[in-house]
Amino acid sequence: TKENPLMVIFYDGPDSLLTTRAIRAGRQRNEYWNPATPYSLVAGALCQILIAISFLNRPAYRLTVITALIALFIPLFPLIPPGLLFTVLYRRFAWRACILRAYRDLVNLPLRSLNWKTRGNNSVDTDVYESSLLPGGERYGCVCCNSLPPEAREGKIPFLLPEYSKGRTKGDWYIFGALKPPEDRQPDNDEDYSGVENASIPDGLPVQPEDPFAIYGIIHGRPEVLARRYGRTAYTLEIISWILLLAGIGLNVFFLRMILLLL
Repeated sequence: TKENPLMVIFYDGPDSLLTTRAIRAGRQRNEYWNPATPYSLVAGALCQILIAISFLNRPAYRLTVITALIALFIPLFPLIPPGLLFTVLYRRFAWRACILRAYRDLVNLPLRSLNWKTRGNNSVDTDVYESSLLPGGERYGCVCCNSLPPEAREGKIPFLLPEYSKGRTKGDWYIFGALKPPEDRQPDNDEDYSGVENASIPDGLPVQPEDPFAIYGIIHGRPEVLARRYGRTAYTLEIISWILLLAGIGLNVFFLRMILLLL
């Protein structure tokens, strides 16, 4: 229905990686080219042609005609040297910003299934993660370790951000997953086996949840802190990338106008 649209994802891989893979694949490589770009370029080209034609027979407006013709080819300017160098830098910075935004979304995923709140004076250092029940009845929670667990080194616990976690061993590691109750009794729905972070979990570290949309993995650092850091860096890189793109276009426009004026 219109209120509840159907979304179909074609995916070939483990169900447990569907959510993270969908978020990574959902980031387009370049915002400069999007579904509206072809139509906007055609509309802009037609407007510039009309301007050039309307002033073509009036010598006093020769500069206006030249400017309209230059503007007609501005979408191609990023691909023309020397502005091409700025375009290459723009693509690198823009792609890095997309990766960081995907990182921000990925580290925020485990918080969807947790009840987390801030104690004290809204200090990040006093945030507490409280476990919650998944739709299937499993208890989802978080465990904090002061060093990288051996299970993660052996590949039994996946890194939520593999690229970011390479070479890191020290510091706080947060493991998100299903918490297993003691074997001798069934868990109470109101009982919290994770409670405050660093709590002692009866059966050890979290395990892979049965719910494929529940995130299972380990993160180096607090998710909300990493999310803010990735978000700020991504916005900064995106602004820099657009400045570089406009600088390349402006440089090509300057050189082209100089050439036309000399002719």
